[in-house]
Amino acid sequence: MQAMRLMIPMDNLVKDCQGCREKDEAKVSTQILSFELADRLLRRYSGTWRITQEELEIHLCGVDFPLRFELAEGVLTYSIVRTHLLSRYDANKGVARLEEELIEDLALPYLEDKGIQDPLFQMLVKLIEIFHARCGLNIRSIEMDQETTGWEIFLCEDGPHGWISREGIAKNQFGEQVDLKTWFNLRPEKLASYVFGFNSFCKNYANPLKRISH
Repeated sequence: MQAMRLMIPMDNLVKDCQGCREKDEAKVSTQILSFELADRLLRRYSGTWRITQEELEIHLCGVDFPLRFELAEGVLTYSIVRTHLLSRYDANKGVARLEEELIEDLALPYLEDKGIQDPLFQMLVKLIEIFHARCGLNIRSIEMDQETTGWEIFLCEDGPHGWISREGIAKNQFGEQVDLKTWFNLRPEKLASYVFGFNSFCKNYANPLKRISH
């Protein structure tokens, strides 16, 4: 089984970086695949989403039941149907083909891809795609105060943490804040790298606020 990793240029400074924990390749690939599938389905149907540390849940427009991705086990649940994603993934066919097979198997209404994008969700997907395998980055939902919910991104439980509100306000461990909407014109990959740098998770990713100020 080929792991789903983004290609890293040979001269990239972080190509030899190691995460802060031992990696289970199957679990790493499963989490990346779950986020990628959820992103594709949300772009096709539109809808809402929720992330915990254990589960990614999406509610698609025109679909009767939520789809729940169990991130550790790689199981997708829809109503009473459960399917293991990684065993179904074929690297030669890619994520797009698996998406089509799931739509058929789960009897979801067939729609053409609307291309509707949620910049916040796409940014979280890219954080997982790029930094989960390499750095052990994780995401979970939290209550930030009495009226605001959002997400915590962190490298290991005892590692550095950062926070993003549903309104798109990011805050790092040093108390700095930035409105991510000012970066929504960037490609999702670039936006994810800016967020990673803003949280000072790695010396190879400069805080964009510091770079801009100079």
